[in-house]
Amino acid sequence: LCLSFSQVVYANTALPKVKAKGAVLIEQDSGRVLYEQNAYAPLPMASTTKIMTAIIVVEKGNLDEITKVSKNASLTEGSSMNLKTGEEISVNDLLYGLLIKSGNDAAVALAEAVSGSVEEFCKLMNNKAKELDMKNTHFENVTGLDDDVSNHLTSAKDIAIMSRELITKHPDILKYT
Repeated sequence: LCLSFSQVVYANTALPKVKAKGAVLIEQDSGRVLYEQNAYAPLPMASTTKIMTAIIVVEKGNLDEITKVSKNASLTEGSSMNLKTGEEISVNDLLYGLLIKSGNDAAVALAEAVSGSVEEFCKLMNNKAKELDMKNTHFENVTGLDDDVSNHLTSAKDIAIMSRELITKHPDILKYT
């Protein structure tokens, strides 16, 4: 007798009720999809953007580097670690602010430290998304803030792909969260 995981789990139960517009459950080691609901629909990604921001920082940045916070970073709207213009802070500490406080100011400061500008950093994010075969994702910023005309979108499946990439390829990231 050979049963799939879903047959075993759901043999005596109904499928889960998920209220989200899109959802996916994957097996971490293989990436195999165990459950999905509207998993490929492009949707606004909000702060889940910071998953890819963290991937790029860990892969391209120097965590020991001290960077100076720009006016642009310190004035970034939304959740914040309250960075001040001219403040000197390590990339490592900014990564903590990004992942614990969901600091939009930290996201901008990290982008500027790693690539010089948010625009250049977004190119790195979009290139990484293509590399990971994230078919329904496009990054326009590093924070997840969007406006009415934003094309800053992802899908539940693509969030799972980038989350798996971060955790499996960079397990030290768990110390930040």
